[in-house]
Amino acid sequence: MRKLILVVACAALGLTAWAQTSTGTITGSITDTSGAAIAGAKVQIVNTGTNAKVDVATNLEGNYTAPLLPPGSYKVAVAASGFKGFEQAGIQLQVQQQARVNIVLQVGAMTESVTIQGDAALVEATTSSIGKVVDNKRVFAGEPDAGGDGRDWQRAQRGKL
Repeated sequence: MRKLILVVACAALGLTAWAQTSTGTITGSITDTSGAAIAGAKVQIVNTGTNAKVDVATNLEGNYTAPLLPPGSYKVAVAASGFKGFEQAGIQLQVQQQARVNIVLQVGAMTESVTIQGDAALVEATTSSIGKVVDNKRVFAGEPDAGGDGRDWQRAQRGKL
């Protein structure tokens, strides 16, 4: 009986460890200006730090997904026949984040393009989890919001830090 409990406990711990990932996902939909889905659009996701590229295509509903992306800065480029090209840079992807980048394409020649620069405002719309990326300097410095020493946080709440 003890062996069975041990096997079940090890299996449960293994599943928990497997569920922890160090990657994120960029997902979204591609539509035209009337809101109609664009199927078969070519979507290229580029990690601007490493220049690693991932190519995906939209499905019949105009949706695309690029899973298992390492955290970093990304740009998304879209090409579809009969539409202007589109590029959006400044997408910051964090660990276990599902960044949603919905894109509206304008009718025109593919030689024309629309480029959006700057940080993209991303909303976590697929899960109810809340997370925050904190660098190790802030943690070791014991900053209250960085997950440092809990006593520092208590002292800060009382105004004694």
